[in-house]
Amino acid sequence: MRTAGKRLLLRGLEWSGFNAVVRRRRRQDLVVLNYHGVLEGDRGAADRNIYGTTTSTHEFDGHLAFLKRHFHPVRASDVERWAHGERELPPNAVLVTFDDGFRNNLTHAAPLLARYGVPAILFVSTGYLGTRRVLWPQELYEIAVRWPREEIPHPGGTTMFSLAGGRRARAKQLCEKAKRVPMATVAAYLEALRREAPLPEGLADTDEYEFLTWEQMRRWVSLGFDVGSHGVNHWILTGCREQELRRELEDSKRDIEQRLGVACTSFCYPNGGPRDWSVEAATAVQAAGYRLAYTLSDRVQSRRQVNPWAINRLMVAGHVGQALFRARVSGSVEVLRALSNVF
Repeated sequence: MRTAGKRLLLRGLEWSGFNAVVRRRRRQDLVVLNYHGVLEGDRGAADRNIYGTTTSTHEFDGHLAFLKRHFHPVRASDVERWAHGERELPPNAVLVTFDDGFRNNLTHAAPLLARYGVPAILFVSTGYLGTRRVLWPQELYEIAVRWPREEIPHPGGTTMFSLAGGRRARAKQLCEKAKRVPMATVAAYLEALRREAPLPEGLADTDEYEFLTWEQMRRWVSLGFDVGSHGVNHWILTGCREQELRRELEDSKRDIEQRLGVACTSFCYPNGGPRDWSVEAATAVQAAGYRLAYTLSDRVQSRRQVNPWAINRLMVAGHVGQALFRARVSGSVEVLRALSNVF
């Protein structure tokens, strides 16, 4: 379906009351929303790899207004207790989550969350906090975009990967390839690429890429928001050896609890797709002392079938329009997908 047709369909879902009907029918489900960055200004026409997971402050304001009007925002502790059968959740419960630990979560998102009285949990990759590092998939993307030749070493071996045919699209594909090789290999691979094509000075200090410091994290906590672990290095758990896996889980939890003085009982799988976590990884999460873990399955969490170590989340893409956001969180998009191939 063409863009204009989708736009018309989305308006129809709202005007006809279809969204409201679906929300009412699915009021016993839990909506867990996944955000990354919140930036000032509309970046929708910019590089989709960088800005596809960011939301503008204007968009985020609209999201929160809709959630307050039609949902019951809950805390991470409420979801944790519910997942273990210790309490019930209200109808149309929604939890707002952020991944990675970008400074803009505090400077741009937190004031809007406070204004609407919406709780949130921030899953941080502790090895990046207070550093001038760029999150490794984004770093690889930036290196590939600037790579001086049409071919770049493949992350998985001795072959080369072609960057021809649309540099940005191919750079994004390279990042996906890297996510499927052992994380120790990725670390050595990135180190070799940095020597030949270092990133521009100051890139890590931009609003898109800058991480929070521990002092800023304490400010986040003081505002009443929650903190969970996203590992140390944002390594994908299924690509970690046993010792690396323990370090990602245990060291991040210990640092959060010692530096912030709060309990860290929730974990969020980096990348979060079906290939990024496993029964073995979930077992390791539980053994490390967490009570809950979140995936990025991109669907609503049913209240009838609950796995505390694989709570579903719905990804919020940036710059897609309020009508699509409302249809997605209401559940209308999932219904239409089940009936046709519209979205």
